[in-house]
Amino acid sequence: MTELQSLLKRQLAGWPEAARRYRDLREVQTKEITIGGMPVRVQYNPARAVSTLARTDAASIAARPCFLCRGNRPQQQEALPFEGCDGRRYEILVNPFPIFPEHFTVPAVDHVPQRIAGRFPDMLRLADAITAGIPADTARALKAMVRSSSIPYYEGTGEMMRLGYVPMEASGSSASVTLEYAYDDWTVYKTAADAGQSDIAEQYLKRSGNWRNVFDPGTLHARPRHEDGTFKTDFDLLSTHGQGFIEGNSLNYSFYVPHDVPGLIEAMGGAEQFEANLDTLFTMHLPDEFFAGTEDVTREGILGGYVHGNEPSHHIPFLYAWTSSPWKTQYWQREIMNRMYRNNIDGLCGNDDCGQMSAWYIFSAMGFYPVCPGSGEYILGAPYLPYMRINLENGRTLEIKAPKVSDRNRYVRSVSLNGTRLKPGEDGVLKLTIGQILAGGLLEFEMTARH
Repeated sequence: MTELQSLLKRQLAGWPEAARRYRDLREVQTKEITIGGMPVRVQYNPARAVSTLARTDAASIAARPCFLCRGNRPQQQEALPFEGCDGRRYEILVNPFPIFPEHFTVPAVDHVPQRIAGRFPDMLRLADAITAGIPADTARALKAMVRSSSIPYYEGTGEMMRLGYVPMEASGSSASVTLEYAYDDWTVYKTAADAGQSDIAEQYLKRSGNWRNVFDPGTLHARPRHEDGTFKTDFDLLSTHGQGFIEGNSLNYSFYVPHDVPGLIEAMGGAEQFEANLDTLFTMHLPDEFFAGTEDVTREGILGGYVHGNEPSHHIPFLYAWTSSPWKTQYWQREIMNRMYRNNIDGLCGNDDCGQMSAWYIFSAMGFYPVCPGSGEYILGAPYLPYMRINLENGRTLEIKAPKVSDRNRYVRSVSLNGTRLKPGEDGVLKLTIGQILAGGLLEFEMTARH
């Protein structure tokens, strides 16, 4: 039993029922501490024992501890004494992080680390909400996005702004962090463009192309780089261990350019090679040795070499929409749904982080998927059920019909919206817009057994 476990056991053993009733109170206690020579006032709720808050004396702003800023983490926990409402003295161990004014985005936008990489996580959700027309203070949201994406001590952000990529010396997940930051920056560009802030839009559009800086022309895949610009030697496309990708490998993460699929196709060697790479990913065998011990990557969540058990890969089946074989999206969509989702207590093949594993299923069952949140576009695949009815928040409904759909009839011959046959856009991709979805109506799929 660790020291912390022993402490918690002692606390719980001596905690009277009267103190338990204190949990719902909003009152907090305060302790003055010094971190790095800076006075910090730590606030905490003794009854909850988990809601530690921190603020600087200068800013007098309360916020959750910044778990993202690794450089600011103290080496030792602080033991904070407090008095329970039973009159007894207790201690709680906390990690008090210094919170600086530049950390903060806006109070309405929570600063929490629910994201693979270590930057402000809500950029894409804000951009997507604004694009969808959800009422929001766009200027305030944009300020939050710009501020968070410019804080140099967030994992590799300073290096990203200076070099155009996150080097291996700054992060053990440098390549995947670079890819995710590039997409983050695209969402800032999109929000700025929609808000008419052309200077910000131009700056972030350029930053959104930084994904190219970790693409190796030799392997035609993403590969981590050193600060001196050289690519990592002894590199393995398949391994999830020490290759510069968090909870994944280059084979999957190289497809993480949702905001610039045409550019990705070019970087991978052209349309034919891009489709061949997708085919290889879904049909190869990935031996256990390449992912053993890697969090959220397990055999039950792998199809060929494609990792469905972790979120960064979820858009990949829909990338066939940019190739001459969009029917392959429809094939693999149904294979994934049949093989990796079961009506059982362990029916999901991976971690349902923020509900994403389930959200993928719902979108796929409807026959479309948001490959690039923030774009307002939903890439069409094939529905799973013969009929679905979506009650929209604006009071309208969207009915989805595919009368002949089955495991055999999984391919789409044609699709129409309110009686009008949908045609591919200028990029050759068949899609719906958020405006079309919110307008409601009838989405009809004509299904066939032949692709």
